[in-house]
Amino acid sequence: MNDYQDFISKHPRTLNLNLYNQKMFMFSFIKRGVFVGVGCLVAGMSLGQSFNVEFNNGTQGIVPSSSYAAMGEAGVWNPFNIGAYSATGSLMNLDGSQSNVSISASWGGNVYNTAGPGTGNFRYLLQDSITSISDAGIRFSGLMPGLYTVILYTSNAAGSYRIADNSFAISGGNSTSLVSGVNYRMLNDFQVENDSLTIFATTRTTNLAGIQLVHHATPVPEPATLAILGLGALVGTRKVRRSKN
Repeated sequence: MNDYQDFISKHPRTLNLNLYNQKMFMFSFIKRGVFVGVGCLVAGMSLGQSFNVEFNNGTQGIVPSSSYAAMGEAGVWNPFNIGAYSATGSLMNLDGSQSNVSISASWGGNVYNTAGPGTGNFRYLLQDSITSISDAGIRFSGLMPGLYTVILYTSNAAGSYRIADNSFAISGGNSTSLVSGVNYRMLNDFQVENDSLTIFATTRTTNLAGIQLVHHATPVPEPATLAILGLGALVGTRKVRRSKN
């Protein structure tokens, strides 16, 4: 028995304490590594794309201010001039930065201007709208995958719409505030799996004044998510090894 073994045999609590400290040291660094992974994950999830769009004809092109959230999220409103029956344009994110998402419309109608009820941002949102023919479409391309809330706004005309297999209607009316089913309709949890979402008008003379898309991160962990967490744990274990050496 050497001197170290003799010392340990006489002081076993010292060995237990050293082992305990090493385990706690390792746990602390692994935990920090996992936090790093979770932090990267949350940062990635917060980069979801949300957009505000207001239709106008370029002459009465007053859009709501960026502080106006309507029924979605506050941020920059994209003025979209559909012109003569069709148009294509790129969109800005809520913070005003340029995105890779584009909007295209083949609506078969023109922009309809009305003084409309209400004042301020509410009026700016609803005073311009685009009329449609049946089966006209508005398409968003370049979207990130995930779940979206889609909010449609109309001025004073009834209309029916379809997104994928979901059909719904807005009755229209001259309310001076936002009323669900009257001048707007919110549809939750639309899954975008590729990169596009298309909104169809299924009745003629549908007056669409604006659209909001609100992106929600998918709550179910995907392989990439698990990889990030694993990377965090790996960073922690490497720190432990280096500290030992």
